[in-house]
Amino acid sequence: MCEEKLAFRLSAEIDKVPGGVTFVAKRLGKSRNTVYSWMAKGNIPAPLLSELADIGVDILYVMTGVRAVPQERDLTEREAALIGKYRGMSLPDQERFQKVVDAVAGACVEGEELSA
Repeated sequence: MCEEKLAFRLSAEIDKVPGGVTFVAKRLGKSRNTVYSWMAKGNIPAPLLSELADIGVDILYVMTGVRAVPQERDLTEREAALIGKYRGMSLPDQERFQKVVDAVAGACVEGEELSA
């Protein structure tokens, strides 16, 4: 029964990731069938849990049923959309995006005006 609950929560969390199973499989370097097997059996290898967390899966929730972070309902629609797009990016694209955000935030802190 415990494994069934874990499988259900893992499946629900993977389904929430933009791109779903296809994105998760590609990001983790596994086949879609492997990801579907994890979702059905709740038997994902422990070393991959941190990689799932990096793409937005709430690992604490998957393992215990308790949410780890505030729900996205606390975000504005615009913030949630931005986070969704970020989570859907590849790791190299996320790193490039972070550099752009850091540059813009730094300019705003220093009082520079940014033109569109």
